Amino acid sequence: MFMLFLLSLSQLFAHPSPNSLIQLTVGEKGVEAEIQLPLSELELATRIPFAQNPEQALLLHKNELADYVLDHFRPHSLDGSDWKVALQHMEIQALQQVEGKYFQDLVVTLFATPPDGANLRHFLLNYDGILHQIGNHKVLVSIKQDWAQGIVSEGTAAHQLGLIQWDIVNNKIPEFEINMTGGSDWKGFKAMFALGVSHIAEGLDHLLFLLVLLLSALQFPRDGFWQGVRPTKTILIKVGKIVTAFTLGHSLTLALGTFGWVNLPQRPIEVLIALSISITAFHAIRPIFPNRETLIAGLFGLVHGLAFAFTLKDLHLEKYKLLLSLLGFNLGVESFQLFIVVLTLPLLLWLTRNMKMLALVRKSGAVLAFLASVYWIGINLLA
Repeated sequence: MFMLFLLSLSQLFAHPSPNSLIQLTVGEKGVEAEIQLPLSELELATRIPFAQNPEQALLLHKNELADYVLDHFRPHSLDGSDWKVALQHMEIQALQQVEGKYFQDLVVTLFATPPDGANLRHFLLNYDGILHQIGNHKVLVSIKQDWAQGIVSEGTAAHQLGLIQWDIVNNKIPEFEINMTGGSDWKGFKAMFALGVSHIAEGLDHLLFLLVLLLSALQFPRDGFWQGVRPTKTILIKVGKIVTAFTLGHSLTLALGTFGWVNLPQRPIEVLIALSISITAFHAIRPIFPNRETLIAGLFGLVHGLAFAFTLKDLHLEKYKLLLSLLGFNLGVESFQLFIVVLTLPLLLWLTRNMKMLALVRKSGAVLAFLASVYWIGINLLA
């Protein structure tokens, strides 16, 4: 074994070596582990020929690879009792980039269940996939999602726990301790509030719909055109009604979608949201639904809420935590939305003092919103 270790070192120090990754998602009954094994290293460790046709190699050696991963991923509780591990999925993906080169990975998803009464947040992991043959290989271990610790952000880097690697002093691969204690409902709630803020802040389509609709609150619809300027008090009341209707609309469908009472495909929802922007853009140029802006805000708010719900459904939480997440996320969305409206309102009121400037901003804003909506409709229909 020691000679093989030295041979692996001499082979692999000569070229960049991609690492394996283990990303953990902490659930209510167990821990999901997504393992990314670079094919170049996996081929050396298993002698399975991936180089020519990785997909065919996976198909031909699927059972062998499943046994290999299960043999080398062995979690157990602190008292030594073994966890049950089930393989859920395997596929080939091009994920890693090392020194400008892309490496294909075998991505394996496992689900580990602790014994009854055991602590699923504090356990030991024996893992030596690839490492048992290639001495300088490293395995990066991280938490992809853990609601109780506030790790829920989509599209962000996972929380790093550490490395599994050879202990060259003792010539062994040590057990890796995974300690995720210290979580709380408050941490989960705060993380969901922050996620709601970031979701609406990055969701240009939602804000664009609302802001373009608010432009129509400034003037009177007369003879198919926008004319004159409403009194300040009337503008404030109308803006309040539009924002409230939009909030109630998307809050309702956010709740319905989160708990699975309404299930619609994501892509049609995205197209409808873009379409809602197109319609409000036309309305900002020529009033096509005069004095019905509040109703339109509420109706299209229902569509926007369904898009928000996809974020929460992907967390796969139990009902109590899902309810807290819904509350935190929605408060985050509403807080940032209110912040934008309050920030924008003085500018809208200032525009009412200059009719030419108001017309220019209303029309140019509507055109830009319409072009953006056409682009979003196109990418969703062509995807």
